[in-house]
Amino acid sequence: MRRLFLSLVAFLTFIACSTSTVSTSKEENISEADIVVDTYGGINLEALPNFSATYNIDFEGDYTWRYTLVTRFDGELTEYFLHIEGVDPVRNPGDIRLVTDGETNWMTGPGADNECFMFHDDLDFGPSFLSPDDILAPQQVTTLLSPEGEEEIESIQTTHYVAQVDALGGLSNLRIDLWLSSARTALMYTLQASGGDPLFDAGEGRLNANFMVIEIAPMEIEPVPGCEIELPLLIDAERVVRFPGLISFETGAAPYYVLDFYQDYLTEEGWKVDDPLIETDTNLQISYARGEETLVLIVNVEEDGVTVKILQQ
Repeated sequence: MRRLFLSLVAFLTFIACSTSTVSTSKEENISEADIVVDTYGGINLEALPNFSATYNIDFEGDYTWRYTLVTRFDGELTEYFLHIEGVDPVRNPGDIRLVTDGETNWMTGPGADNECFMFHDDLDFGPSFLSPDDILAPQQVTTLLSPEGEEEIESIQTTHYVAQVDALGGLSNLRIDLWLSSARTALMYTLQASGGDPLFDAGEGRLNANFMVIEIAPMEIEPVPGCEIELPLLIDAERVVRFPGLISFETGAAPYYVLDFYQDYLTEEGWKVDDPLIETDTNLQISYARGEETLVLIVNVEEDGVTVKILQQ
């Protein structure tokens, strides 16, 4: 399971880093007449009270891959479904569902062995859930757009803009079609271009990306199952992490208070000390056993508080 988690982190970090290399330059030789000021500042889904959207990226190069993301927002929670085809398994975490409230993330799916991974937003899987703005930055796109007419999408009036340019940000033969509402939300965005693979190093090829808001209506996002934490947490526990076999949190409690808190609870639940307390200036560690089960309690003393880790097998 630890190996699974590390592969997930490596994959998601790879995507986050790779996308930043695509949009690094601006197209030159653009006349002032071609510039549409402040037309496009990003897909701006925050302006929608709730929505469901899809984003597909297809690349044909040394090998062909497809990235598919479904995003839903119910006004409080955001839900992502990620599916990738045609990629080396080392770089493909498998299907993932992640729900976030902006502070805490809950992740599951076949790529996580259908277990629940709960972690605070600082771990930041977010960049792996891409938008068109991760391929080309809005400030690069907005100066190239020209209006083509009015169209209705999801009962919302939009302006259809088109950008065509020979080269931009490492891409060539680029065409973008963008449909913007009066609130400057992108309800559709398509991109076709040639160039280097922006994500998976599949060489030079052809890139096709399609983003669409498919529904603007109340959503119901179900909690991720299996995220319950069986052990009690201290009342001031913050930045709680739950992986299979691991619980971690931060607290302002004194280190020995933490030891006593869990000593009392575990004793009542039939646990017995297996390995006695090991103490250093910055670390306390003690092990418990109950039948075939083992539990290791680690208390790390840091400058700004205490971090507690509980390992279970």
